[in-house]
Amino acid sequence: MENFSQEKKSSFDRIIGRISEEEAAATWKEAEETFNQQDFEALIAFEKEKTEKELLILSEINEASNAWRRKYGLEDFDIPPQNTHIIKKEVWPYKKSGGYFKPGQQASLIKETSVPLVFAARAFHEMIHFKSYGAIQKTFDENSEREYRTGLSLSPRTKAKQVALKEEIGVPVYFQSLNEALTEECTRQYVQSQAKNLLYSSETEETTKTKEWAKRNNKEALLDENIYYAKKIPETEEIEAEAFAYPNERYTLALLIDDVLEKNPEKFKTRDEVFDVFARAMFTGNMFELAHVMDKTFGKGTLRKIAKYMPKEK
Repeated sequence: MENFSQEKKSSFDRIIGRISEEEAAATWKEAEETFNQQDFEALIAFEKEKTEKELLILSEINEASNAWRRKYGLEDFDIPPQNTHIIKKEVWPYKKSGGYFKPGQQASLIKETSVPLVFAARAFHEMIHFKSYGAIQKTFDENSEREYRTGLSLSPRTKAKQVALKEEIGVPVYFQSLNEALTEECTRQYVQSQAKNLLYSSETEETTKTKEWAKRNNKEALLDENIYYAKKIPETEEIEAEAFAYPNERYTLALLIDDVLEKNPEKFKTRDEVFDVFARAMFTGNMFELAHVMDKTFGKGTLRKIAKYMPKEK
């Protein structure tokens, strides 16, 4: 039996597994309670209290991320500030990421930063994960629950298949690279739309000045379009910089979009129209249109290959 949520009260839209109505109701209730109760004892020593500015930013990105849901025919899903936990930078555990979405806890973890624009970019990325399609699986071999889908990311339905997939490609999840590329592309569009937002005026000015300095001094690396924040430290002339994440994955996504556009002129007129096919699948969970476009463009079974072998971040 597969159960669909009538009203979105957590990141989950669907329960997968042969369960009774009573078990489904209990699972939905547990997810909703977790969403609403965010006082995790394990985080108390590591979490930083949010500033007024951070609370304002979370309010703004909640609305901006809802705009993506509305674009694809979905209702708003509001994420209260309590579901975003800012973790002190000295104890942040994830070396390759500044944020992490944890469906089981209905929470986003964000690495502490003093730069509002960097905080906004990190929090927006995780909020897109939060608001994308989500499914939880009731497993029989382990008598437990586990995340089955977040956006396009898809876990095999058995533990044995998860282990086999991890041995083959390094992660126990299909479409992880594509999902991260799409999520960060949504984030890039948001960040670039904020150039005139007074919340980030000092970062915008500092980045402009630093990139002008880099151009005069042949510091080509700082001119990379992926760098959205840069600041030159006068005392040391060191550069503090932040770039959009998943560059390899986003580059591959861009190539896919260009190929689809070129080979389907009768269906698509712009790159944005092609991007919408990918993003719509991520937000709604409906893969039919995406699979059809991939098979028509590149041959049957293309989406399955992308699921496993799309390049990953090093």
